[in-house]
Amino acid sequence: MKKLAFVIPYYKIMFFEKTLESLYKQTNKNFIVYISDDNSPNNPKKIIDKYQNKINIVYKKFSQNLGKKNLVHHWNRSLSLLQDEEWVCVLPDDDIISENFVEEFYSNLSLIKKTNIKVIRSSLYFLEGKNHIIKKIDKNIKIIENIYNFYLKLLKGETGSSLGENIFDVKKLREIGGFIDFPKGWGSDHATILKVAEKGKILTLKNSKFYFRMSGINISSQKDDGKLKLEARLLFAEWLKKNQGIFNKNLNSEFCRYFIFKAEYYILNEWKFNFKLLINLYKLHKVCGNKNFKSLLNTIKFSVRNFRNLKNNYLI
Repeated sequence: MKKLAFVIPYYKIMFFEKTLESLYKQTNKNFIVYISDDNSPNNPKKIIDKYQNKINIVYKKFSQNLGKKNLVHHWNRSLSLLQDEEWVCVLPDDDIISENFVEEFYSNLSLIKKTNIKVIRSSLYFLEGKNHIIKKIDKNIKIIENIYNFYLKLLKGETGSSLGENIFDVKKLREIGGFIDFPKGWGSDHATILKVAEKGKILTLKNSKFYFRMSGINISSQKDDGKLKLEARLLFAEWLKKNQGIFNKNLNSEFCRYFIFKAEYYILNEWKFNFKLLINLYKLHKVCGNKNFKSLLNTIKFSVRNFRNLKNNYLI
């Protein structure tokens, strides 16, 4: 029995072969790959056939496209392909992993069992375009860390988190009903990591690497959907308030301040400007229990001051 499965929710073909190639190059090939085709118009069979006899691949094409309406539903449908594997990594179809990713997992299994770890992650790097490494994201991350400290560091920008660097305990992932659903999957990976690791710790395999590709065609690269992403962050904030027991402690003001700051950063630096974003940002302040709206006022001042530069992207 193979303990580890990779699930690839496939739709985009541009970098798909790079993803399969990184699996083929693994120094330990004790894993199975499930490719879950979301009725993509880009047939991947030629690429899959190239690697079919090199790694263990199971391919399933679904007749209904779910990802366009609800990406998280497709992730959870993809999990249905699993058989008796104990651990799963949901690997996006344009990201890649280092050659020792699987080997590092198996090398740490005894530690994982001893510490009752439910979420394992690798060091996170950003790729630009084809293969240019932008930067390493992790800073000051301990090998084993409780989920509160880990997520606070994430909010502070000392680490990052996406979907594919995580290996989840399958039993626990199924117990919580699969990936937690927010619009466009924005925050779904974070909430799921926290829920699967509930009241526990996260293990970071510092010697293995996950490369998140800023391809320009994935959701994280999009700049014109900020309103929907901020709505997702509102839902995530509400979810955190209801589920703060997962941390074994209450969310303090520092945590809430950085949670809001992260949204403000996206509004000012990433997303196309829309004044409706400020309305949702105000709601986020209220959900987080922030009574000091100084940061919100500063964001509004910045927006007004730069309105002439922003008006070409102004969407009401």
